[in-house]
Amino acid sequence: MRKVGYLAHVFGTYRAILEEHLPVTVTCDWNLNAADLAGQKVLILPNAASLSDAQAAAIREFVKNGGGLVASLDTSLCDEFGDSRPDFALADVLGVHHSGPTKPENKPGKADGAAQPATATGSDLDINFARNLDDDYWLKRKNVFALRVPTDSVLSSDKLRELVGRDSVTFKGPLLSTRISEGTSLAAQAAPHTTPDAAPTPAIVTRQFGKGRVVYFAAGLDHAYYSYAYPYQRVLLANAIRWAANSTPPVEVEAPRCVQSTVFRQEKDGQTKLLVHLYNDVNTTAFHGLPNEDVPLREETLPIHDIRLSLHGYTIQRATQQPESRPLSLVVEGSSTVITVPRLEVHSVIVLDLASSD
Repeated sequence: MRKVGYLAHVFGTYRAILEEHLPVTVTCDWNLNAADLAGQKVLILPNAASLSDAQAAAIREFVKNGGGLVASLDTSLCDEFGDSRPDFALADVLGVHHSGPTKPENKPGKADGAAQPATATGSDLDINFARNLDDDYWLKRKNVFALRVPTDSVLSSDKLRELVGRDSVTFKGPLLSTRISEGTSLAAQAAPHTTPDAAPTPAIVTRQFGKGRVVYFAAGLDHAYYSYAYPYQRVLLANAIRWAANSTPPVEVEAPRCVQSTVFRQEKDGQTKLLVHLYNDVNTTAFHGLPNEDVPLREETLPIHDIRLSLHGYTIQRATQQPESRPLSLVVEGSSTVITVPRLEVHSVIVLDLASSD
């Protein structure tokens, strides 16, 4: 298969979600309809450039009725065939209008100082995208910027301030030029790294659309987090998802980023169970072997201790760690139940027996 440039946005988003332990479900192209979206809190569209008019209409209604939306770069700029529209199909929802990519930064040549364009990566584009999005498309989306998140931004947090302070931070990646609509708020801005005093351009914007919340990334932080992964990028992406959700996730996992977590609901014999899978991805050989040839066997583990699960809105009758058959204590705090997993070796399933009303 050929490499496709937009996949970095998808992988970067998924990496941030995985490391922040946010519950997530993969939404496919055919799920972008009113019925399938109705059960979701937030829809994340990482540079989902190609959307049909019907899909855009379903997303618009989803947000209008209270759903959250987090989108980046060229989301809805093209139709389902990859043909470019004059503006975003979701411009009214995103709160911005498309003004084209920022210009790439030319760099002096080694020999004579002549300007040399940055190396394009679009030559390996999927044939269906190369028809309309050629090498020049990707060339214009490479640059270095000084990104600044104001302290009063709705996406700011103590963790973000701990990482970047009050100053600007380096962002390397794609950035679109956009025009902000009325009612849209600036959450972050960017300026060329070589001329930080230049007029900044919107990097992240937020808005209320109907009953829903929207975050739009004109700066491809999702792409960047897959490519070189500065921690502030993960925090901003996670903060955007949490803000757009406008509610606490039903299952929260507090654990190191090496711990992967997924949540499943199981209905069997009239009983309802919630299954929280925990996987310790620490490899004590530090991945010394070639990944394709390294035998995935563990001779030893570095156990993770005291993983905290917070469950909101559930009535839990019993919690057990499997396959250890270890009963876990339940601590009720208001409408929430807190469970501490004392030790995770490699893989465990926390089985939660729910009351029939849940």
